[in-house]
Amino acid sequence: MKIVQFAVLAAALSSLTAMPARAADPLATQLAHQILDATHASAMADQMLSQMLEGMAGGLNQANPGRQAEVQAVLNDVVATEFRRAIPDLIEQNAQAYVDTFSVDQLKQIVAFYHTDLGRMMADKQPALARAQGDIDNSFGREFFERVGPRLDQALAARRLIGPHGGN
Repeated sequence: MKIVQFAVLAAALSSLTAMPARAADPLATQLAHQILDATHASAMADQMLSQMLEGMAGGLNQANPGRQAEVQAVLNDVVATEFRRAIPDLIEQNAQAYVDTFSVDQLKQIVAFYHTDLGRMMADKQPALARAQGDIDNSFGREFFERVGPRLDQALAARRLIGPHGGN
């Protein structure tokens, strides 16, 4: 399930590149980066990496019992290294998403909000909130597919369609 969630996350991240970009406005870009700095975007990316590695390790460790250290080394060498290299581009894509979504005046207001006590509190609590929401989403997804999966398998088999596990 975690690898599926990783695939969904990767698809969502890659969809950012498909967004139509407005002409570069240096002020809008600067404001977007201020928002990302205020909301600890780099720390959130590190947290996302940790969650991805944990999820991927679970499945890989099951497939490779007794070889957890090797699995972790491969994940660190490949996934963590490449993800960390991609963080600057991820930040740029997120900045562009703000530029494409909000006017300069709106971006100024968002920056101003993050300089208030409430805005700073929200930004400081966002990583913990994101972890809690991720746990809720993971639990919901697991329970949902445990409940709906058998019905999906039956419906696919009734129509002679191949299910996600290769059988029908």
